Amino acid sequence: MLASVFGLVVKSAQHTGRNPLAVGSINYMFAGLAGGAILILDSSWNPDLATILIGGITGVFYVVAFWFLVIAVKQGGRAITMAIVRLGGLGPILCSVFIWHESPSMIQTVGILLVCLSLPFLSVGVS
Repeated sequence: MLASVFGLVVKSAQHTGRNPLAVGSINYMFAGLAGGAILILDSSWNPDLATILIGGITGVFYVVAFWFLVIAVKQGGRAITMAIVRLGGLGPILCSVFIWHESPSMIQTVGILLVCLSLPFLSVGVS
């Protein structure tokens, strides 16, 4: 739900003449600082260097991915870009099947097949 709210805030920024890239980037930076402050103020949290490094690097990747997302939406449109973003969940599913030998349920298998069948339709009508 919060991802949808974030998308609406960025879209609202674009409609009101503000820079959506700046609005989204400031949102990510503020969220990172707020999250860090909450951890520092939590007396039960024991700082761990690996956790801090992974969290910081992941945060940077999120901001960079957001920048690329804004560029993709401007160039290819919101519907196709968001469909591709949603298909991003397919990678971890395939890793769990082929690397860790997990077995998806029947309904999960049907969902994976439907996702794969939907891929060619993303380019229909795009020139």
